Amino acid sequence: MFLLLVLLLAGYLAYLYIRRQQRQQKLQEVIERRRRERDESLELARKSAALLDPELRAKIEALSFQQLRGKLQSGEVSCIDALRTYQWKGIKAHEQTNCATMFIKEAEQWAIEWDNKAKTPGFVKPAFFGVPISLKECTPLAGYDQTRGFVQDVGNVTKIDSVLVQQIKLLGMVPFVQTNVPQSLLNYSCSNPVYGTTNNPLDKDRTPGGSSGGESAIIGAGGSIIGRS
Repeated sequence: MFLLLVLLLAGYLAYLYIRRQQRQQKLQEVIERRRRERDESLELARKSAALLDPELRAKIEALSFQQLRGKLQSGEVSCIDALRTYQWKGIKAHEQTNCATMFIKEAEQWAIEWDNKAKTPGFVKPAFFGVPISLKECTPLAGYDQTRGFVQDVGNVTKIDSVLVQQIKLLGMVPFVQTNVPQSLLNYSCSNPVYGTTNNPLDKDRTPGGSSGGESAIIGAGGSIIGRS
């Protein structure tokens, strides 16, 4: 009887171990798939950014926030050129700090739509017309998930923009990248199993802090001119 109980217990423990291993493998597959998706979004942004003349990009990236806003209002800089400048800068910042979770593929379409609207007679440009903006990953954006660093939330896509994102768009801004957060948002560092660790752009052995570590890193590295933290 004792031997039977031992065998039953051993079998149950083996079952739990195998089940745990299978779950860990499944979660790892989800992480790997998401990181491939991030890489694909980065390459799309890279191709878009490459369409901008480097000399023009250098002029735009040298502008302060107020200067860029003013030139977008006056028409000296187009929305698509501003976007492509910060796609390029955002990629450079990500390569330095691992700050981005996803480059937003619709950003180019939104920028072009604003440029087309600006050609309409009588069109009044909103206050932040064409300004590229980075979004903290937990900010609900239609068509994207907000994992907060939890693997089980990968793929739970938001169907509608949050009120905040709706207002950002109404003001004329162009969301172009989502940025990393610590798991659950409650941490002094910025790391999670899905997207990895974000480093401080001034010292990669240090953290940019949390919960807006990705935002602080991308802005600190010059990859975004304004962000939602």
